[in-house]
Amino acid sequence: MRMLKFRLHPGMNTIKCDANKLLMLRYLNDQDGKLIGWFEEYATEHGNAFEYEVYLALTGETVPDDYHYVCSHQLQQGGGYFVAHAYD
Repeated sequence: MRMLKFRLHPGMNTIKCDANKLLMLRYLNDQDGKLIGWFEEYATEHGNAFEYEVYLALTGETVPDDYHYVCSHQLQQGGGYFVAHAYD
C-alpha cells in the first residue's frame, strides 16, 4: 500500500489506476493554493486497469443519492472562501 496525491477540481475527476491496483480518496486539502487529494493505492487481483471517479461538489450543490461522501475541505481562493465536498 502507498499514498499518492492528485490535483483535483470542482466537478468530476477521473483518475486512471494501473492493472491490479485500486485507489480510494482518504484526504482532501490545499497545497500551494491548489486542491489536492491524497489517495490510498492498494493491490488487488482484478487484473484490469480501471478509472476511479471523485466528484467535488461545492456547499449547497445537489449530488446523486448513490454518491458516497468521503471528506470536505475549506479553501481560500480569489479573495474568498469555499468548501469542497468529495464523493465517490
